[in-house]
Amino acid sequence: MIEKLPKKKFWELYHKLPVALQDALFSDEIGENIIDICTRYDSLDSLDLLLDGIREVLLGILPPNEFLADLEKNLKTEETTTRRIIHEINRFVLFPVKAELENIYSLQMTPLAGAPSVNASPKSTYQEPVE
Repeated sequence: MIEKLPKKKFWELYHKLPVALQDALFSDEIGENIIDICTRYDSLDSLDLLLDGIREVLLGILPPNEFLADLEKNLKTEETTTRRIIHEINRFVLFPVKAELENIYSLQMTPLAGAPSVNASPKSTYQEPVE
């Protein structure tokens, strides 16, 4: 995961996003889904990790496949629980904005039974480096 973004950089990236991703960044439903997932799997200590990563994905900084791979490494839960958390994040947070994510990352997101999978292409020109 990358470091916290300065506010100015956040707003620069935000204003370049499709409206659906702008809405998703401040969506109560997505926030509640993330909290529900962490609560259901007794992993509230991972809430910041999830929120920061999802923010980076929605801003066009961190490709979904890299975020999900990072989660797999960094969640401090059992392997089965980690897979369930990743599956639910993919289903309830990323899937609703799947088309927009595929567009800005130039990738094809493919859900698999039990675990998410993302097949990435080269980075799109939309992605900007974070200073």
